[in-house]
Amino acid sequence: MKSKRNILTLILWELEENFSFPVFEILIFVAVLFLIGFASQSMCPYRTSISLLDIVFSDYLEFSLTGCVFISMFFTGFLFARSIAKRFSNKEMKMFLSYPVKRRNLLLSKFLVNFIVLYLLFGSVLVFDAVLMGFDVFSPLVGFTLLSLLISLMFLCSISMVVALLIKKESLSFFAVFFLIYGLEQYVSGLKEPYDTCFSVSRGPMNITAYLLRLHYSSKVSLFSYITFKMFLLSLTFQIGVTIVLMLISFIYFVYFLEVD
Repeated sequence: MKSKRNILTLILWELEENFSFPVFEILIFVAVLFLIGFASQSMCPYRTSISLLDIVFSDYLEFSLTGCVFISMFFTGFLFARSIAKRFSNKEMKMFLSYPVKRRNLLLSKFLVNFIVLYLLFGSVLVFDAVLMGFDVFSPLVGFTLLSLLISLMFLCSISMVVALLIKKESLSFFAVFFLIYGLEQYVSGLKEPYDTCFSVSRGPMNITAYLLRLHYSSKVSLFSYITFKMFLLSLTFQIGVTIVLMLISFIYFVYFLEVD
């Protein structure tokens, strides 16, 4: 019970400290701009014909899901640099580690707060985009897209967290995350198919959602016919596998090996 109270206290502190004005307001502003930009790209009403379903789904995944993942790349780097790396720079981390708080709870609270805020923000954008296009909030499109977003944000957050822990400098950590993910995107774009999309940060989630939609609308055989089970499995395994490995590295390093001067 005491451990749970400690985590809750750390989570509340993290929210208050890192999402005070103007950080949260900036996040919302960018999300709204993104929403308006997408709405101007595709405002196609829902129909049942296969040709229109293909167009609507493709537009939604291309502009909304891929766009959310791409933009969240910047925010994950920024938030974890602010939440973790900055605390090393200004010596606050040393102070917190001197408190009777378990290290794993401290790191877990930082990860959860940043992840949940980003997921709620960009998840709301995806839901609202789908509603604008005439889909129900509880439609398969919304559910599968939110699942892919969850996996992708976990992936991006795990990268940002391990970089922030290793570099310990706010601005350097942010740019390191950006160039690391950008470099990964450039590298995998030169791979042969289907690895060029399956190992892509932005295109992998599209493969996952598209394959699940194809299974759901199995009677409409032309729907995402190019997305194979291999592409779905590679995209899913890559992001989940990397997330697990980086999370383990982060927690083991922070709990057992990190020394703060």
